[in-house]
Amino acid sequence: MKAGEKKCKYRGSLSLADCFALALAEVKEATLLTTDSELAKVREVTVKHFSV
Repeated sequence: MKAGEKKCKYRGSLSLADCFALALAEVKEATLLTTDSELAKVREVTVKHFSV
């Protein structure tokens, strides 16, 4: 359910897979590790962005 809410909120900028990762990090209170610059912009969780 949370992933669907995130997809609605970030429609057009995040994929459904990104939204699942975001929702899981939020539920588990985890840091989200990503190379996706759009995903790095979210503020609901702590995000660690790795540029490639």
